[in-house]
Amino acid sequence: MQLSPPVPRRRGVSAERLAESLLDLWVHLIQGNGQRLVQVIEELDVSLTQVKLLDALTMQAPHDPSMKRLSEIVGCSMPSASRAIDSLQRRGWVERREDGQDRRIKRLRITPAGREANRSITTARLAGLETFAAGLSPEQRVTLHAAITALPHTKDAASTPPARPR
Repeated sequence: MQLSPPVPRRRGVSAERLAESLLDLWVHLIQGNGQRLVQVIEELDVSLTQVKLLDALTMQAPHDPSMKRLSEIVGCSMPSASRAIDSLQRRGWVERREDGQDRRIKRLRITPAGREANRSITTARLAGLETFAAGLSPEQRVTLHAAITALPHTKDAASTPPARPR
């Protein structure tokens, strides 16, 4: 798959055009370099929701979020998060415990086995991205790095749920 040609430098690019370019890049990354990631996800037999939950629990550590908070972080319904967590708990990747102050609230924690599963997924993600980055010229790597680091994001981004329309 060929990436869209570079957009000429001008005062602005519409959000729609930027979104199209980002989608082209995302598809290119998944199709060209994501085979190992897909293989790992299939080997672990996890859904995308479960991957998101493992990511969020890893990023939340050492804090143990409630089911409600975790579902907000990953942007899924409570029932969907609960079903996914049930499966992860049966596999020994997540622990539930009662909140010390309110027994109605269940706190969630990723286990060492869950952390290892998440590490496998992250390693596969990084391998694909490193393959992509290695194919760029040094100038392209510098330009892409500068653009990415200029964006407002952090590793703590998962701790803040996206704003939902009202």
